[in-house]
Amino acid sequence: MISLETAQALKDAGLGWNPHAGDYYYRVYDQGFGHYDKYPQLVDGKNYIDFMANNVYHALSLSQLLAEIEARGYVWALRHSGSYEISICPWGDISKTKTFKAKSPDESAAQALLWIIEQEKGE
Repeated sequence: MISLETAQALKDAGLGWNPHAGDYYYRVYDQGFGHYDKYPQLVDGKNYIDFMANNVYHALSLSQLLAEIEARGYVWALRHSGSYEISICPWGDISKTKTFKAKSPDESAAQALLWIIEQEKGE
């Protein structure tokens, strides 16, 4: 699971979210605390959680992170050697490989995705 800070950074970088039942998210309250929960099924065709609010952050799963990396034109390799590391490179250009290390596979993939988004902004 990615941290709240990483979920905030991804949202701030511009990563959108189209919520689906079963997605996890963080919700931060005005009092300064938050909670981690699963996106609920719709009730009578409605959902009462405002996901456009500034205080709600998608806690992407590893599979969602990897799918987003691929959708942005990158291939990846995930390894564990004391820490988790993911290496990414644009399709067909191994010379531009970047590696990101973290304490969990989700965090390393999230850091890679954050880097990709920042690179896209700079283009």
